[in-house]
Amino acid sequence: MSAKTRYWFAFAILLLLAVVLGLLFWIAKSGTNHQAPWIHFLRVAGYHSPWLVGVILAVALAFTLFAVRPALRGGYGLARPWGYGPAAAGLLLTMLPWGNWWIHGSFFYEEWMWYGALWFMGLCLSATAMGMVSSCYIAFLERWGRRFAKLDRVLHDPFLSWRDGLWIGLPAAWAVLAAHGIYVYALGNVPHIQDSLAQLFQAKVFAHGMMAAPAPPDSRFFERLYLVVERGIWYSIYPPGHSLWLALPVRLGISDWLNPLVSGAIVPAYFVLAWCFSTPFTARLGCVLMGLSPFFLMMGSEYMNHPPCLLFLLLVILLLFVPGGRLSPKRPVLLGLAAGLAAGFAYLIRPLTALAVLSVVMAGYGIRWWKHPRRIVLTTLVMAAGCAPPAVFYLMYNAWTTGSPWIPGYVHYFDANPMGFGEKPWGPHPLGPPVPAGVHHNPMRGLANTICNFNGLNLFLFGWPVPSLTLAFLLFIPGFTRRSADWFCVAAIGMVAAVYFFYFYQDYCFGPRFYYETIPGWIFLTARGIEEIHRVWGAGVRWAYPRVQGLIYGFLLISIVTAAGTTWVACWGDLCDDYWGTRDEAAAALRAGVQEENAVIFVENADDYAAVFSFLDPFLRHGWIVALDWGREENVRLLRNYPEWPVYILRLIEQGPGRPFRSVLERYPAS
Repeated sequence: MSAKTRYWFAFAILLLLAVVLGLLFWIAKSGTNHQAPWIHFLRVAGYHSPWLVGVILAVALAFTLFAVRPALRGGYGLARPWGYGPAAAGLLLTMLPWGNWWIHGSFFYEEWMWYGALWFMGLCLSATAMGMVSSCYIAFLERWGRRFAKLDRVLHDPFLSWRDGLWIGLPAAWAVLAAHGIYVYALGNVPHIQDSLAQLFQAKVFAHGMMAAPAPPDSRFFERLYLVVERGIWYSIYPPGHSLWLALPVRLGISDWLNPLVSGAIVPAYFVLAWCFSTPFTARLGCVLMGLSPFFLMMGSEYMNHPPCLLFLLLVILLLFVPGGRLSPKRPVLLGLAAGLAAGFAYLIRPLTALAVLSVVMAGYGIRWWKHPRRIVLTTLVMAAGCAPPAVFYLMYNAWTTGSPWIPGYVHYFDANPMGFGEKPWGPHPLGPPVPAGVHHNPMRGLANTICNFNGLNLFLFGWPVPSLTLAFLLFIPGFTRRSADWFCVAAIGMVAAVYFFYFYQDYCFGPRFYYETIPGWIFLTARGIEEIHRVWGAGVRWAYPRVQGLIYGFLLISIVTAAGTTWVACWGDLCDDYWGTRDEAAAALRAGVQEENAVIFVENADDYAAVFSFLDPFLRHGWIVALDWGREENVRLLRNYPEWPVYILRLIEQGPGRPFRSVLERYPAS
């Protein structure tokens, strides 16, 4: 059998297996109503039998090796097969849903087995296609590679020029506009996440120059998760940094633009760091990859506190490392103060994440300047001075709200510490409305949560038809050069994973949100992996480099286009479909139906109340007073405070059997 026949035969079999997997996935996701017996059989077999999927993947791997193994024998610049073991093991561990198996007893929990299986098929198809093109269609590959020659020269240009304004500006502008567009058109221009609602509430309180709002006369009408009413005050349980950061935009009426603008600012911060500590190629390509990350853009679309935390952490690294040793002794003091202030704000926003990353940053600073201990001591002291104002504010906020400077709102709310092992920490009687029952956290659950978060990164980071972390892991095969900046990224990612290993909870909110601050590290490692592919596999004979260009840029182009037609479409559908249980249809009904500036609006449904809670003034003085409906006799107590105001009620109406519910705004019936 000729090489071309072997490749085409294997590729056809792999395509057939991919279609079978896709069909099983579609049948498994479909409902059980009115299914033919054979479809029901396939649904049960596909959804509950990992062995069936495992056999398909084993056959796919066998045909892939059958196709590409001859091309790997003695290949120039390639490591021995066992040299790929650690990287392959890491990729396999983060690709398949081992964590779901350990926690929920099923590989198929929330469909992650299917994602892992399809990624595996994507890797097999990619390897076979690349081997076929590089072995049997060499002239085509060289022509294809030379089409990218100009792009490659621009990416590798060692000098800073006006074009770099485009490499920074276009992804940054796209990040701002795309993130805000997601918020307006997909999320209905209202916050959807309970954390965001609580922190936006606190931002409105800060905008009035107060630490907490006065408690409402009857708190039952305004119950929300993560908001506490006690001792005559009303406040959010979260650290105050993000709400403080939001206060001015709230005052100016542009709060929905804050996170999109922060996302745009993260792009040039990444560019400067990558330029200084790696190469222009890593900086430029990384900006493009960041602008094409669904996880990065979706998280920047709402009011979550992760983007500001990431921006402040990047500022700390910029202030400590970029100036280097060329500055006078006075400048490190000023830069250390600024870095300390940025570190304090990062801690004020997300304490656990900030501590994880800052520990690596300070260790890296100590390693860089280990021959200058006086500089290390001086920088540490001035950073501590810079951290002091945010730390003092945090203690004051805790004292004002919980009654003790040493007890944060989160611990006070749940009466438990969320870190460590044991019963964690959602007890049955918190200070606010009921929340899910507690769970028993242990090392196995921590490992399972870690793997689940890496599964999420493989899906949401880029949305490619192969695992998003593939090229980052590829950097760690034999023959590729790892630099100190690469190990810094690995250490930061590992420290974040280690900290949240001890945290009992994990979820996918726009992606694996607890790992959001690792996005620049993963993008940096991905760009470095691509750079090393060019350097190692494109070295040697003159014709090798165009072929590598054709392979890697062709792979990126196909992956990006495929992601746009699959992952982005699926994410957009999820965001538009009452994301996180919040029905933005309710907010649209209020905007369309309430014309008065001041009004009282009772809401029957709790999910609808989450959608409209962001309209509420924490001081209950003006605007739309949105309140839970407790029935006519109880509602009268609230209406006594607003005797002349128009009153509405937002109902959830069933349109018919099997049809979705609809939010309807009506005038509240007169007594």
